[in-house]
Amino acid sequence: MFVPTLWGSKHQARLQKLQATPAYVKAKAEFEEAAFRSRDQSAQLAARSEMRRLTKGAGVSFVAPFVGLAAIPFSFGMFRLIRGMAGIPVPGMETGGLAWFSDLTVHDPLYILPCTSIIMGVLMFKQTQRANLNPSPAQQAMMKGMTYVLPPVLFLGTAWLPAGLQWFFLTLSTGSVVQTFATLNPAVRRWAGLPTLPDRSHLAPQGIVYQSPSKPGIRDSLQEGMAAASKSLKEVTGATDEKARWKKAQDYEEHRALEDLQRAERRMEEVRRRRAERRL
Repeated sequence: MFVPTLWGSKHQARLQKLQATPAYVKAKAEFEEAAFRSRDQSAQLAARSEMRRLTKGAGVSFVAPFVGLAAIPFSFGMFRLIRGMAGIPVPGMETGGLAWFSDLTVHDPLYILPCTSIIMGVLMFKQTQRANLNPSPAQQAMMKGMTYVLPPVLFLGTAWLPAGLQWFFLTLSTGSVVQTFATLNPAVRRWAGLPTLPDRSHLAPQGIVYQSPSKPGIRDSLQEGMAAASKSLKEVTGATDEKARWKKAQDYEEHRALEDLQRAERRMEEVRRRRAERRL
């Protein structure tokens, strides 16, 4: 599964590099302006055409990053297979384990396998963020919040599965960490044609710096993550505060135009009534 993972990472890096170019940012802003504000169809088509031209010129395909998802059918098939083997159970499953989880048909009595698997998953999650060429503060806050939300959810979902499945999840997450770590290696990135990762060492504090008396707790991190996730969802769906203000202003202008039209119609009706009275 490393080849499709590397292929998906390569095209994802190209896409991130393209999205950071000034020409693409300008074309995207023009498209959003025409789509959500002015409703100018010709400007919208022109901006979309420019975005497609830039995307094609950069060699980016929006389908290629999903090649890395080729492991999903394999993983789901293994999940169904091992769960079915533990449910029968297949001969040898009850004594085919090792160490403290010798019976693969019941869950790990010490919960070491699911906890270790979750730790490896969080590590892979952090490594994936390191590979992001255009990290934003909102995205980083959202990912930080997810590191607190995902572990308990994953634990509740995997703690009582058969040990055979827990061992499979641990093996799969460990392999994913190794693959992700390989894509962060400068030599591997040069060999695969991946762009160099940005140097973030200048973001680390140097020398003696002031530290606040208290650090933000888990609750603060969760609130920041939820706020960032909400903001990202609004940006994706176009339901931003700026769009809401624009829609409110547009509704107000339409209401004013309707009122002006009604007043004009009343004036014309009054003129017609007076003319009719004069004729009588």
